[in-house]
Amino acid sequence: MRTLIIALFLAAECATAASGDPEFRFDPSRFDTSVDVCVDPYAYVNNRFLATTGIPPDRPMWGPRLQVVDRNQHMQKEVAERAAAAVAQGSAVGDALLVGTFFAAGLDELAVEAAGLRPVAADLARIDALRTRGELVALLADLSANGIHLAFSYYVWPKGDDPDRYGIYVEQGGLGMTSRESYLGDDEESKTLQQAYVDYLSGLLGLAGIEVADARRQAHAALAIETMLARASFSAAQMGEVRNLFAVRALPEVRTLAPHLGIDEFLRAHGHGSARDLSLAQPDFVRALDERIANAPIADWRAYLRTRLLDRMAPHLGSAFVERHFAFHGTAERGIPARPARWKQVLQALSEGPIHSAMGRLYVDAYLDPGAKPAALAMVSDVRAAFRARIERAAWMGESTRRAALGKIDRMVAKIGYPDRWPDLSALVLDASDHAGNQRAAWRFAQRRDDARLDLPVDRGEWRTPAYEVNARYQPQANEIIFPAPVLQAPVFDPAFDPALNYATLGMLVAHEMTHGFDPSGAQFDARGALREGWTAQDRRRFDALVARVERHYSAIEVAPGKHVDGKLTAGENIADLGGLAIAHDALVRRLSRDPVGSLDGWSQDQRFFLRFAWAWAMRVRPEFADLLLRVDTHAPDRFRALVPLSDLPAFAQAFACGKDAPMGRGARERIGIW
Repeated sequence: MRTLIIALFLAAECATAASGDPEFRFDPSRFDTSVDVCVDPYAYVNNRFLATTGIPPDRPMWGPRLQVVDRNQHMQKEVAERAAAAVAQGSAVGDALLVGTFFAAGLDELAVEAAGLRPVAADLARIDALRTRGELVALLADLSANGIHLAFSYYVWPKGDDPDRYGIYVEQGGLGMTSRESYLGDDEESKTLQQAYVDYLSGLLGLAGIEVADARRQAHAALAIETMLARASFSAAQMGEVRNLFAVRALPEVRTLAPHLGIDEFLRAHGHGSARDLSLAQPDFVRALDERIANAPIADWRAYLRTRLLDRMAPHLGSAFVERHFAFHGTAERGIPARPARWKQVLQALSEGPIHSAMGRLYVDAYLDPGAKPAALAMVSDVRAAFRARIERAAWMGESTRRAALGKIDRMVAKIGYPDRWPDLSALVLDASDHAGNQRAAWRFAQRRDDARLDLPVDRGEWRTPAYEVNARYQPQANEIIFPAPVLQAPVFDPAFDPALNYATLGMLVAHEMTHGFDPSGAQFDARGALREGWTAQDRRRFDALVARVERHYSAIEVAPGKHVDGKLTAGENIADLGGLAIAHDALVRRLSRDPVGSLDGWSQDQRFFLRFAWAWAMRVRPEFADLLLRVDTHAPDRFRALVPLSDLPAFAQAFACGKDAPMGRGARERIGIW
């Protein structure tokens, strides 16, 4: 199962920067003492920052975490520039050759402009020549086998029932707008976005040489197909439910379900002609797609394929395409007024393919302190022990469920910093004068590498996450938590920091990700990652009742007039936020019991821990992007990611001597946290 978290413009959960940077130091002089910390610790810590900090024109939101992402991007830029310089000098080999070639080609805007439509000309000609359903299916299958999935997703991933072997997955897709709901709403906001999307698609077609009136007609035809697919797709909340992600079906059943889809054509194109089954968990989507393949005019399919191909390739074509792509996906959807610098766009493109492994190794060699990994692993041990203790005393768990949970937390693997073994990219060849060609070569290489895994034992040491990415995640089918190199750097983690700061950031992240192994989705996987729940039915009912309480609490939060948090969509992340803070604090107490630390800057370790946690969630968000996040993001808005967990933990009220009637003084009976 691929990650379910929607990575919207690097809305990461963590960050990295130089420890001495004043923007990231623990600085009580910046706190707003006019606010009672027992009423609103988020405002107490962050008011001055929020009042004096604007959102950069190329960003949808801004705060310490995004400042850190920006710092990290500049670090990547330095790595890429050194590699590109080595390529220019003829001295680059291995990882530096790949990174330097890709980066140099991406920055060569004269060459990109000169290429014009050449990178997609052959594909557009094939689309123009389509006359039959068979030709349509053959083209879709060929593009899919080369890493361009236009109507649905086809990928190889560990099996749900056997996470030690790979299987084929067919999954819903084919949409150009970020949110499924954007197609289905009939309110003014949705209609405005739909009109902007039609304008965008017709503009792409115009750049491809199609006359204005015809481009408009084709854009509407493409939107009609996408709207049909959206209507048949699961929502973001539904896609967060495990039963909607795994459903192994024998090929005869798939052929009956979708007789016009030509699944055998796809299997042959991907080199999977001998496959006997695949996972297809969204049958309504596939039925709807099959019906449209059978009945929609072939001219409408040509329009759809043109627009989807051009939208997919637009960021890698000339400036007119890039600008139109950003005007819709950046400005109309997310409210970002200015396009990011070219070098940032190229680094983003690099991260989308296998070359991220080469960049990761160069990044780690350049920036990661060799002592950071073992120090971070020691913290992981504290957090694991603290979580284990909470499992042991969880009142809602029966003994068999408790044994299963303890076995799972003991077996959970922590991947820290970077992989122990880097992948072999020697067969990937790039061209310093062909940016779009390099992107397609990377997609093709990744697709063929993944396709070749089918029926092989799963490589549990592999990293799918870039080692330089500012992020953290839990992977249920491997029962592993992953923390790339940036989270082993300040301000997330620094061995020179006092424990409170480290446990409030990296400690919280580790605990947060660990709890995902026991959230409504993760709990359905056993200790080895198989889709097999080890809990008793009675304990599951108790757990579901606790989850429902969390959902109700968050759904009652009104973030703007008439706009509420989706408690169901965000349930897993909310449970992880609540449990992560509690477990991380327990881990800090465990650490301090071995090596006590006194007050610093007039603040106790408990107080520094909680205030640092509140600081991590400071964020200003553009209204358009905030609306998009409410529809599709599995996380609650940042303010409430801080306030709700703090108010739910009695240790916060104790640390600041909050009265029982204070907003942050929630009593034990009012607590909603599961852990």
